[in-house]
Amino acid sequence: MLLRDMLFQAAERFPDREAVVDGDRRVTYDELWREVRRLAAWLSKRGFRTGDRLAIGMCNSLDHVKVLMACQTLGVGAVPFNIRLKPGGIVHILRDCGARGVVVDHSVDLGALRGHAEAPQDIVWVDAAADARAAQDGVLGYHDHRAAEPLTDLPKLSRDTISAIIYTSGTTGRPKGVHLTQRNAYSRLVTYVMSVGPTFDSGARTLGAAPLYHTVGMHWVFLQTLFVNGTYYPVAKVSEETTRLIDTEGITFIFGSPTLLKMIMGSGGYRTFPSVRHISYGSAPAEPELLESMYLQFPNASISEVYGTTELSIPFVTPDMRGLKPGTLRRTGDFRVRVVQPGGEPDDVVRPGELGELIVHLANPGVFSGYWGPEGEARLAEKRVGEWFRTGDGFRYDAESSFYFDGRLDDMFVSGGENIQPAEVENTINGMEGVVDCAVIAVPDPLWSNVVTAFIVTDGRNLDAAAVDAHCRASDLEDYKRPRKVFFVPEIPRNPSGKIVRSEVRKRFADLLAAATGHRDESRVEVSSPAAAVAEAAR
Repeated sequence: MLLRDMLFQAAERFPDREAVVDGDRRVTYDELWREVRRLAAWLSKRGFRTGDRLAIGMCNSLDHVKVLMACQTLGVGAVPFNIRLKPGGIVHILRDCGARGVVVDHSVDLGALRGHAEAPQDIVWVDAAADARAAQDGVLGYHDHRAAEPLTDLPKLSRDTISAIIYTSGTTGRPKGVHLTQRNAYSRLVTYVMSVGPTFDSGARTLGAAPLYHTVGMHWVFLQTLFVNGTYYPVAKVSEETTRLIDTEGITFIFGSPTLLKMIMGSGGYRTFPSVRHISYGSAPAEPELLESMYLQFPNASISEVYGTTELSIPFVTPDMRGLKPGTLRRTGDFRVRVVQPGGEPDDVVRPGELGELIVHLANPGVFSGYWGPEGEARLAEKRVGEWFRTGDGFRYDAESSFYFDGRLDDMFVSGGENIQPAEVENTINGMEGVVDCAVIAVPDPLWSNVVTAFIVTDGRNLDAAAVDAHCRASDLEDYKRPRKVFFVPEIPRNPSGKIVRSEVRKRFADLLAAATGHRDESRVEVSSPAAAVAEAAR
């Protein structure tokens, strides 16, 4: 099915049902379909044709939805980008995708973007800011499309017509454009709904807090709501108003990172949300304490853990975490996965309980169509082994076919002769009362090779390194994995999907690290591994 057909059919079935509620703007499916075709006609008159690309720099909003669906109506590739990028990062995306145009709202500094030395000059610039931003020469006003007549002669599209190019989060290098066709996008919705998602015509009311420029916000929040003919509530920033929205509108579905859920649950003090029937979270496992809090604050909700990537869709969705070990992942019904020796061949499957690399078969129609651009084939070849895709993610599995994410393999480091996965240490510290967020990195050390270093965000409580060390000692975390250095910081750098950007952690807190160079933390003297014990004795 084409994505535009999902909207057309919803408007045909339920013309008066609310499709999008954005503040005081409440738009029915019939109105949304008409407005999308109006914008599509306006874009068409400005030269946009099937196969072109339109970059989108907008926060979550009704207007962002309209631009996205106008692209699907014309067969124009939507290229939503992170609105927090600096002009240089945005210019890279504009040039890399070959954008014919770009539309931005108030969240992007249009003047700074156009003024960048390498900004393309031969594209269509569209300003969608709602306020009275000063007009610029050569810039079109987005709101002028309201005078257009809705497009009636829709271009012929196919399942292989481009839907979007989504740029990866860039945790391991410069972002790469992930090319998704109409078939890729539709198949992602089918995988989720067949596994766990809201069913058709079930009255889904979705909190749209995950950004639309990320595959979660685009596919499994907005487009999935459209697929089941529900109502989408775009949220540009989570606040106390968000919790009131959940109550007053009777939100039933929330999908986001553990960080997002913590923000919702902690905003405005403790409260319960009885209307919510389903919660999905991904990007990182939820620590046991967070799961317990979710069970209490969302008493009527099934709670699912999801693993996916921009390239691969979602090979794992656990229908309900109740009664399961935190971090448990279950396969979706239409994916083939294996855990193999890191860098190994597809037949080099590791034994249950052994750490390996997750590989995913490329046959699923939700898997991307390749990386965009002239280097796309070479980039794909780096991650491809036969008909399988190397994720670079560490995984374990057990005899009951449950799988467990164990962090990025390239995040793993050696300290005192032992392998350390930052995610395991972070999960332990995140379970400490008063800790809001945590990031763990390796800091080079002449004796230990690296030392475990933790950056911690608190809820305002006066925690110290000794308290963190005591918490780790009392946990199941092996002693040699306990942080040797602890810093308390205002926030942890994360990408739009909620994943920690460790390179940014190092960069942002470089002054703290430099000031602590050579400092020995005497609070840690007990080690439990033989290799670390030898090193400790040598000190």
